[in-house]
Amino acid sequence: MDEGQGQRWKSQPGSGSEDAQEEDALMSVAMAARLLGVSEKTVRLLAKHGDLKHYRIGRRLKISRKQVQAFLDRVEEGRG
Repeated sequence: MDEGQGQRWKSQPGSGSEDAQEEDALMSVAMAARLLGVSEKTVRLLAKHGDLKHYRIGRRLKISRKQVQAFLDRVEEGRG
């Protein structure tokens, strides 16, 4: 690992990196369902069909806020 890689994870006041970290934070299926206003089953189906990008960590599905927002944007534009 070179020295520059570790630096990007450190937040500096006023740098906006807290916002970027929050946007990239992974959430559970339950939290994503609450944000989208749908059931957990619907979130799992959206992920399974490729409509909602996700990460699999072991047996668990995790979704980033960024991907939830991207899904909402697509739906709003009529592409979802």
